[in-house]
Amino acid sequence: MTEFKKKELLDYLNEIQEIITLAYGAITYVLRDREMKKLETANAVYHGRWLKFKDLAEEFRDKNTKAQRIVDFIDFVEKFLLREPFTILDEYCRINQIKDFEKQKWYHFARILRNYATHSYLDPNKNDSSIFPLRWENNEITWDEILNSKIDFTKFDRSMPMDLYDEIKQFAENLPENK
Repeated sequence: MTEFKKKELLDYLNEIQEIITLAYGAITYVLRDREMKKLETANAVYHGRWLKFKDLAEEFRDKNTKAQRIVDFIDFVEKFLLREPFTILDEYCRINQIKDFEKQKWYHFARILRNYATHSYLDPNKNDSSIFPLRWENNEITWDEILNSKIDFTKFDRSMPMDLYDEIKQFAENLPENK
């Protein structure tokens, strides 16, 4: 377990928010039809490898394919948002804040979503069965979803990942420095 300071925790949580903002900005940009022509001729270098966006632009000409790729991208971004803040906060709190962390009304809800976002399956733990159904805000996870290893994200409020991130960040901001 790596020990780090509260400032590092908050810096990382802010970095996550910047990444999410960039991702949603990119989606907004790509949704504009006038930008598709730019995408056809755009290239980028990523770790010494040239990436050409022409094939993507061609796929995006089909509105159904474009819509599906955007949904897939949003799912990917939201899984990142459900996974990373909880994981880094859990690591920080394990030093001497774990009891306060586990008392948060959103803790189990976030923990289950983090596990699902990380592993894409759920390993039912009989000890957890008594906490279900898990409710946070207007969102619910049932024990049947755990047993079937499939959470239906379409039933959640669309703002749920960002709302949960806000709760996690607010909790982190109010934590004392680890000693």
